[in-house]
Amino acid sequence: PKYTALSYTWGTAETSELIYLNGRRFHITKNLWSCLYFITQRASVRKQYIWCDAICI
Repeated sequence: PKYTALSYTWGTAETSELIYLNGRRFHITKNLWSCLYFITQRASVRKQYIWCDAICI
């Protein structure tokens, strides 16, 4: 399927945020968390596939 690659700066471990993926805890950078939060608030973007290397690799 088509997807959008998300480009962002990794940041440091001290700025990590906790999310849950398939019921498991996962730490991501604060700026990635902010972007994902923004996306979940927009219905037009929410239904797209998004590639985030920190999560997908």
